[in-house]
Amino acid sequence: MEKSKFASRGPSAKNGASDIFEIVSLYEPAKVEHAVADILLIPGLTGDPVNTWSYGDICWPRDLLPQALSSPVRILSFGYNPSRHSNVYPDIEDSALHLISELERVRPVKIASINKYRKALILCSDKPSLRRIPAALSGIVFLAAPHRGSSLAGTANRLMRQLRIRLPRKFISALKKNSVELERIATDFQQIANQRSLPIFSFYELLPVRGRLSCFVDIVVDKDSALLRIPSESALGVYTNHRDICRYRDFDNPIFRDVTRHLQQLVDLGPQHSSARVFLPFDGTPHFVGRQDYLQQIHNAFNGSDNRQVIALYGEGGAGKTEIALKYARENANHYDYVFFVDSTDTQSLESDFIRHHRKLGLPPSNSCALNDIKQFLRLERFWLMILDNDNNWLALNWLGFPEITHGHIIITSRHREHTSDSRVTKALSTNPLGPMDARNFLLSRAGIDVEEWLSWETKAESVAKHMGCQPLAVDSAAAYMLAYGVTVDEYLNALTGSRVSRRLLFYRPNASIYKTSVESIIQLALDEVKKNPDAFRLLNILVWLDRTKTTISFLKRAVSRQPRWGHDGQVEMRDPLRSYVPPDLVRLINGPSFHIALKELQSCSLIASGKMFEDGRSPRCKDTIVLHPLTYLYIREALPPTKMLENAIHALSLVVHAYPVAQAGLDQSLNREYLAEENIDLIKAIEKVDIRADEERTFAEITAEMFMEVARGYGEGSSHLENTLPRWIKTLINSLEKAGLHARLWCTRLPLEFYSKGKFTDGCEAAAAFLRDAKFSPGDKITNNDNAQAGFLRHMSVEYLARDDSLSDREEWEKRAKYIEAWKPLDPHAPSELERYAQGMGIRMRGKLAKDFGLFNEAYFSLKLFIEQYAKRGSREEGWAIGDLGQVVLELEGADEDCDALSDFMTTGINCGHDQSIPETDARPCEVITQIYSQAIESRTIARGSSSQYDRDNVRESDTMFLEINCAVSILREGIFRPERYAEAEQKLIRLKDRFENMLTTGTLWHDDQTRHFSVLAYLAQISHLQMDWEVAQSRWIETIDYGQSSVRGWDGDHYYIDVARYSLANAQLRAGGEPDAIVAKLDKIVHRLNAEVVTWNLGLGTFWLEYIRKSMTEVKKLRGKGDVGDW
Repeated sequence: MEKSKFASRGPSAKNGASDIFEIVSLYEPAKVEHAVADILLIPGLTGDPVNTWSYGDICWPRDLLPQALSSPVRILSFGYNPSRHSNVYPDIEDSALHLISELERVRPVKIASINKYRKALILCSDKPSLRRIPAALSGIVFLAAPHRGSSLAGTANRLMRQLRIRLPRKFISALKKNSVELERIATDFQQIANQRSLPIFSFYELLPVRGRLSCFVDIVVDKDSALLRIPSESALGVYTNHRDICRYRDFDNPIFRDVTRHLQQLVDLGPQHSSARVFLPFDGTPHFVGRQDYLQQIHNAFNGSDNRQVIALYGEGGAGKTEIALKYARENANHYDYVFFVDSTDTQSLESDFIRHHRKLGLPPSNSCALNDIKQFLRLERFWLMILDNDNNWLALNWLGFPEITHGHIIITSRHREHTSDSRVTKALSTNPLGPMDARNFLLSRAGIDVEEWLSWETKAESVAKHMGCQPLAVDSAAAYMLAYGVTVDEYLNALTGSRVSRRLLFYRPNASIYKTSVESIIQLALDEVKKNPDAFRLLNILVWLDRTKTTISFLKRAVSRQPRWGHDGQVEMRDPLRSYVPPDLVRLINGPSFHIALKELQSCSLIASGKMFEDGRSPRCKDTIVLHPLTYLYIREALPPTKMLENAIHALSLVVHAYPVAQAGLDQSLNREYLAEENIDLIKAIEKVDIRADEERTFAEITAEMFMEVARGYGEGSSHLENTLPRWIKTLINSLEKAGLHARLWCTRLPLEFYSKGKFTDGCEAAAAFLRDAKFSPGDKITNNDNAQAGFLRHMSVEYLARDDSLSDREEWEKRAKYIEAWKPLDPHAPSELERYAQGMGIRMRGKLAKDFGLFNEAYFSLKLFIEQYAKRGSREEGWAIGDLGQVVLELEGADEDCDALSDFMTTGINCGHDQSIPETDARPCEVITQIYSQAIESRTIARGSSSQYDRDNVRESDTMFLEINCAVSILREGIFRPERYAEAEQKLIRLKDRFENMLTTGTLWHDDQTRHFSVLAYLAQISHLQMDWEVAQSRWIETIDYGQSSVRGWDGDHYYIDVARYSLANAQLRAGGEPDAIVAKLDKIVHRLNAEVVTWNLGLGTFWLEYIRKSMTEVKKLRGKGDVGDW
C-alpha cells in the first residue's frame, strides 16, 4: 500500500491531454479484463480526484475499498487539477461535458458512481450517441450532494466581500440555496432516475462543520438539499460533517462500511442495460420541460399489461404531442425490444415508413409485402412500442387494419378528438398547452439565455409565452427567432404586441427544425378546415373581435334577444337586436341549432382553446366562456382584407352595443360588462359610415356612443386604459350630432374621468354648469323627456363641487345649492317620465349628501331616507352610496349624543332598504342597527353581482360596495365603545380592506376617492388601537396614516385638515404613552389653531366625534400632568 498521497495518482486516463479535468485510475485488478465493474468517484465541482477521498495518507477508494469488496473492480476518480490552469473556474455544464468526454475515452464496463453525475447523465440522455453511458449505469451513491444548493455558498459570498479573496464566483452562485440552475438539474435528473427506477443511495450529514471562523456554524448540505425524494432512493443520515463524510481512515469507520455495502449491491446488480432496437427518425427537443403528468399517465396505462394498449394523444397542432411520445419512448426504451416511429400523416408517408422499418429489420426485400411482414414480425415479438404520429384520419388502425394482434404498446398522436372514442383506445389524453412557468423556462432555455440571466427576463418571457398560448411549437418558434436574429425577449414582445403583428413572427420556422410546419401553417390548416362549415367560419370572424377570455355563450344569446333601453320618451322599452344594427344572419345563427354545431367545429379544430382553461392555468369564472386561443386571436384579424376586417369588427361591435347592460338609473345591474377587444381609430371612422336604418331614429354612431358611456364607469371601477380613451371616442362619435341630451350625458361621463380623477372637482363642476346654461334644454327647444332627464342628472351631479361663496354660512350655502337642484323640473311636473322621476330622486339624494357634508345631519337624514325608500333602484350604485351616507349621518347624530327628530325617527320607524323594513329593537343602539343595515346591503350586492366566493368578496372593487364595507367596519368600531369585544371584528374587516387597497395599488394608481378611503381605513385602524390604549401600536398606525395622507392622496398636496386630525391624535397617543410634553406640545400650535378654525365633516367622525374625543383626552392628560390651565392644546 503506497503511503504518499502525492505519489498515489495512477496513470491518467487522458493519454496526456492537457486539461483541467482528468480521470485518474486509483486501482486496477491484476488483470483488468477480470473487472466486473468500474466504480467512478466524482467529487465536488473543483474537488481533487485523490485528496477529496483521503484521510491523512489513507485514500480509502485506493487503500481500503478493493479489499472490502468481494468482486474485482476498477476504481477511477474524476476531478479538477488546478495545477494545469489555476485561474480557470469552469461552470457545472463545463464539468459535465469534460466528464462525458473522459468517459468516452475510458469506455468503462459498468459504473457505480459517487456524487456529481447528474448533469452529465442529463446531457447524455439528450444525445443518442451518448446514451450508452447512462445505459451502463448500475446506480449512484450520493455523499451529501447539494441537489438544492448549500449554505456554504452564502458563507463564501460573505468571505469574498469581507476578506476580498478571489473565489470561483460562477460556481458559488450556482451552488446557492434554491439556485435556479441546481433546481433545474435536480428536476431533470429526478425525471430520468424515476423513469429508469435507478437505484440511488443518499447519505446526508447531521453535524455542522466547525472551524476557526465563526461563519462555519451551519450544516453545509442539509437533509432537504441532500435528498431527491424519489421512490428508488434509499436515504441515511450519518453523524458526521460535510468534510468527513467522504474521508475514512480504516475499515471500522461505520460510514465506510455502509458505503461499501451499497457499492457491493450495485456491483452485484449490474447495469440497467437496454438491448432495444430503437427506430426513431429524430430526437425530441433537448429543452423539453414539464409534461410529467402525461408521461406518468402513459406509463401507468402501459405498465404491467401484456395485452395490447393504445394511447391516443390529441390536441391542436404544435401542442407537443409528438414530443411527449418521443420523450416517453426514449426514457422507457429499456422496457422494450423494439421501438418504432411511423409518420401517419397520409397513406404515402405511412407506407414509406413501413418499408423503411422493413428494411432496417433485415426482413426479406419486398416493398409490396412490407406491411404484412411487419404485422407478422410484431405477432412474434411481444415487447414493442409503436408511435403512429399525426394520424389525424386514423389511417393505421382503419385503412391498414394495423395491428391485428393482441399485444404491444401503441401511441397515436392526432389533432382530432372524434376518433378517441374508438373502443380500441385504452386511454385518450387531451394535450393542453404548457403551464406558464414551463413555457417560460422552455422559451428562455431554447433562446439560449444564460440561466443566471433568467430572473431578469422571467416576466417578459412569461408574457411572450402567454401571447403564444403557451403552445410548445409557437414558443419554440419564438425562441428560435430570437436566437437566429439576435432579438431580445423585450424586442420580440414589443413586436408581438404592436398594432399589427408581423406575419414573419408566426411564419418563421427554424431551418434545422424537425417539423415541417410553422405556427402560421398550423393555424391556416385549421382555418381551411373551418371554412367547410360557413356558420363556424362566420362565428369565428366575429369572436376574434370580442374579448378573448370573457365572451360567453350567454352574452351572445343576450346580444340577439330583446333588451331594456331608455326610450326618447324617458320610459323603458324592449329593443329588438335589429334596431341595434345586429345583422339578421347573426341573429339567426346564434338563435338557431347551428350555433352549437359551429362552436363544436371550432373546438375540434382547436381554434377555441381546449380544456376551457386560460394559458396561465386559471379557469374562466363563467362555465360557458368561449376562450379563443391567443394565436387564433392574433392571426385571423390580419388574414382578411381591410374592408372585410372592418365589416366583421362592426358586426361584433353591434353585438356588444345591444348586449351591454344599461346601468343608468338602475335599469340593469348585470356585471357581465363585455367590451370590444381592441382600440382602433379606423373602427370609429367605420362606425360613423354605417347607414341609418329606415325605421330607426338613432344612428349606429349614437347608440354606440351611449354604450361607450356605459362602459366608462369611473370611480375606480373601470379600466384606466379605456377611461383615457373612451371620452375621445365618444366626442368623435357625437360631435356632429345636435342632441343636447347626449352631450349632457357625455358631461356626466367626463366629470369623474377627466376632472375628479385629477382632483379638479370645482373646475369640472363649473364647466358642466356653464354647459347647462348655454345648452338648449327648455321645452320650446323640442327636447325629449330623455334629453331633459340627462340635463337633470348633470345638474344634480355637478352641484356637489360648485365654487363656494365664502360669505355664506354652511346652512346658507346648502340652502343655495338646494334651490339650484330644485330649479330643474320634469317636462310635465305632474306626470314625469320614469327616467325624469329618477333624475328627481338623484336631486333629493344630492341634497341629502350636501347636507351631510355641511354638517346638517338632521336635514341630511330625511332627504337620504326619502331617496332610498321612494326613488332608488334596488341594488343600484346610487342606492349603495345613499345607504352609506345615511349610515354616516346616523352615526354622527349618535356621536353627538343629542336628541333630534332624525334619530328619533330612525329608532322608531327604521328604514326600508329593499329588504324587510328595518325597525330597531327597543334596547338596540343606532350603531347596532346601522351595522345590520350595512351588512344586509353588502350581502345583497355580493350575491346579485356574482361575488359568491370568499376570494371574490375579498377583491370587490365596486365603489358603492367598498363604501358600505368601510362604513360597516366603522359602525362596528362604534359598537366597541359599548361592547369592547366588537373591536376585534372591526379591526379584522379594516385590515382586509387595507390589504385590498394595497393590492389595488399594485395594478395602478388608486382613484382619488379610493385614496381618501384608504386614508380613512388607516385612521380607523389607528382609532381602534387608541381606544384600546395600545399606545405603541396606536402611534405606529397614526404615523402610517399621516405618511399616507402626505404622500399618496392627490389633491391634498401633503397638507389637509384630516392629516392634522391624525397628527393631533398621534400627539395624544404619545402623551398617553408617557412622552415628554414640552417636545410634543411645541409642534401643536398651528395644528390646534386649524382644527379650531375649520369644521370638515364628510369623513365619518374624524372631524366630529373623534376629534371631540381627542380634545377631551388632551384635557385629561394636562390635568393629570398638573399643567394647570389647559390652554389651546
